[in-house]
Amino acid sequence: MFTYSRPIVVLIVTHSPARYTFRVQGRKPPTDLRRYRLITDRNLLIGFFVLLFVVGGTLIYLFYGLGGLSTSPRCMLGGALLAV
Repeated sequence: MFTYSRPIVVLIVTHSPARYTFRVQGRKPPTDLRRYRLITDRNLLIGFFVLLFVVGGTLIYLFYGLGGLSTSPRCMLGGALLAV
């Protein structure tokens, strides 16, 4: 009886979609939870500011027009600094 015992290779996508990591099943790579937390916190902060300025700016423009939009970055930045 012949058994084929070649290790199974699993394709795992890391944080960047352009980089791929191959891992042999059964072996875990060393975890770096501090780096993961740093990346997650950075991405959440960037997402917060993008949502604040894009969605907030669009709503201010729709309700108050161009005059309100021209003065809104100061107010939004002040509110963002209080929130962060």
